[in-house]
Amino acid sequence: MSIDLCLSRLKQLLPHLPLQYTRPTIHIAGTNGKGSVSALVSSILNESSPSTGRQLSIGRFNSPHPVHITDCILLNHQPVSVASYEATRGTVLRVDQEYGTKLTPFEILALTALQLFEQAAVEIVVMEVGMGGRLDATNVIPTECILVSALSAVDLDHQAFLGNTVGAIATEKAGIARRGKPFVLGPQSTSNQDAVAQAVKVKLDKDSSVPIRRDRRISTTEGSYNSGFRFIAVINPPYAILPLHGAHQLDNLSTALGIVRVLLSLGHPHVDFRKLLTLDTVKSRIENVQWRGRLSWHEYSVSGRKIPVLVDGAHNPASSRTLQTYIDSLLSALSPCHKRVHIAYILALSHSPPKKPKDTLEPLLAPTLDATSSSLLSVSAGFVPFTPPTNMPWVKSIPPTELALSIQDLVSAESVPIWTLSQDVSLAEGEKNISLEAALDWATNLDKHQWEDRGEEEDSEVQQLVVVAGSLYLVADFYRLLDSFDPKSP
Repeated sequence: MSIDLCLSRLKQLLPHLPLQYTRPTIHIAGTNGKGSVSALVSSILNESSPSTGRQLSIGRFNSPHPVHITDCILLNHQPVSVASYEATRGTVLRVDQEYGTKLTPFEILALTALQLFEQAAVEIVVMEVGMGGRLDATNVIPTECILVSALSAVDLDHQAFLGNTVGAIATEKAGIARRGKPFVLGPQSTSNQDAVAQAVKVKLDKDSSVPIRRDRRISTTEGSYNSGFRFIAVINPPYAILPLHGAHQLDNLSTALGIVRVLLSLGHPHVDFRKLLTLDTVKSRIENVQWRGRLSWHEYSVSGRKIPVLVDGAHNPASSRTLQTYIDSLLSALSPCHKRVHIAYILALSHSPPKKPKDTLEPLLAPTLDATSSSLLSVSAGFVPFTPPTNMPWVKSIPPTELALSIQDLVSAESVPIWTLSQDVSLAEGEKNISLEAALDWATNLDKHQWEDRGEEEDSEVQQLVVVAGSLYLVADFYRLLDSFDPKSP
């Protein structure tokens, strides 16, 4: 089955489901950052009121899932139980079969989430769009349930379904806007901001009753990197430490705070947001947000030793550039004692034409050191497949040999040594990714003599960075391996 963006099947089936959806919902679209925004918003809202001690119950939907399919559907930051997921999904499948609507797997997943949120009677749902917006399955939520819609960073991705320009894609994503409901437009990249703003304006001008809020960028405190922000409000702004890595997360925080500001201006039959969302509670929950797989650091055990691994779902050119910007910032902060620096990438991408693999890979293969650095830098790249995700048969991993060939005109084998298994491996759903396991072993046991031709002594200190990046399905495979070593891994 392939992707079929359409709301008609969902609208046909909705009246026949056991529960009609009534939960107050925050709806978030975007090419990059929408998951981070949803994590920030749900964390902020899940704080207890300082005056009453009462805590909001929060449902959250994200896709794709980090490890297990139930990770898509969270109740107060915890995945729903497998039993409740299977039972509810079974109900949706039964009704789908009874009425012959032939829902896609993602539509079944989205409806399962809505039914579970309704069963739990959560007070707020934070819903991340799957793809696009206008025709995405999550956009079947009734208008009366929407508190606010938001759009994070827009860039080129999924062009075969959403359009070939940033403006066309922004138009599709702005399709989640609802009549009479606030719409938050988050910060955009300099190259895209005019096209996105114009597309959103044209889209929303067709319905003049949609109030739009365009949020400003948040800056870090002077002299620090990603260390704090100013909460712009009607009272004195505090500072908070943002635990999510990368300067781009400040833009995601700006979008999240734009949503919070809208909530402060809204009335709610059961929630007094002004009492719940004080500056102290917002600060506290920002500092406790967690979002795995986005510039996340972990320790991985190989051959009896633990190595640091940077993990990131950089699956399109824009997110790849963001990852490389972060890596460049790490390189610029290296101590002078690090004479040699080596970056070993382990990469996988999904087949998604017209997106070309080399466009996503190119930014990663040319990291830069500060001009004043005396360190020597080298890069190697290992290519692997990922395990097929649950109930998503249309998602295909690009064969590692094909990925290796795609960069031949970008780098030479001498400048960036390439690693793959001797032959491509086909993985089955739920199977351990033996290619990734082998690649991690390769990345941490690179030839110790590779620096001899550079005139470096064998015993000089080496700073090595292992980066697992690309498809979020590869990120999921890494977490399955990681959790098999340490079930308590964060």
